[in-house]
Amino acid sequence: MSQKEMKKKEVDVVTVPTRDNITIHEPKSKVDLTKYLDNQHFRFDYAFDENANNELVYKYSARSLVQSIFEGGMATCFAYGQTGSGKTHTMGGEFHGKTQDSKNGIYAFATKDVFKLLKSPKYKNNNLIVSCSYFEIYSGKVFDLLSGKSKLRVLEDGKQQVVVVGLTETDVECVEDVLKLITHGNNLRTSGQTSANAHSSRSHAVFQIILRINNNKKPLYGKFSLIDLAGNERGADTSSANRQTRMEGA
Repeated sequence: MSQKEMKKKEVDVVTVPTRDNITIHEPKSKVDLTKYLDNQHFRFDYAFDENANNELVYKYSARSLVQSIFEGGMATCFAYGQTGSGKTHTMGGEFHGKTQDSKNGIYAFATKDVFKLLKSPKYKNNNLIVSCSYFEIYSGKVFDLLSGKSKLRVLEDGKQQVVVVGLTETDVECVEDVLKLITHGNNLRTSGQTSANAHSSRSHAVFQIILRINNNKKPLYGKFSLIDLAGNERGADTSSANRQTRMEGA
């Protein structure tokens, strides 16, 4: 629950009874105006309550995807939900005021595992190098967060593959290099104030960890795209969901 909700002494209507179930307690009224709770149950692969930290969420959601890029796969992890639900907190790391600690987000945990696997006996002879790119999609336009927010074009190549033209791809040697790039990109990302969140991410951010074979052509070997979407809400859900806010979440 948010600080605003706690100040109003509102009641938490979500409980997580087991690791794969969520129960929503919806307050309703009968015809004679007596109040009751309508309990609705939802089943998931994994469910996390408010006490779960980012490392636990990563362990049971995105961690298994890291292995797949070392097998030549293309993996994607989305964070989707309403403004203020904790997408940027989970993907990028905890906030201390307006500054974000990028050491404990899914971006950082995935990077640590990439470098761990890169040095493992199974993959160290594959001659792979790691690079990263970071861009945002805001109101239908694409901006490079590692190149001073320069505007990019999205086109289709001769093989019908979608390509972000001119996107900066920076080679990285260790986890610290990646954390610097994430912090740099986060500082440039479009944010604004909504009724749900004082420091709300208003763009879709795509952070990519790229594996290439280390030769002259540097062909693509595997890619992990970690996507932190802008808040997605209906007009009825928050008082500040004007036309612009709904466009940002589209």
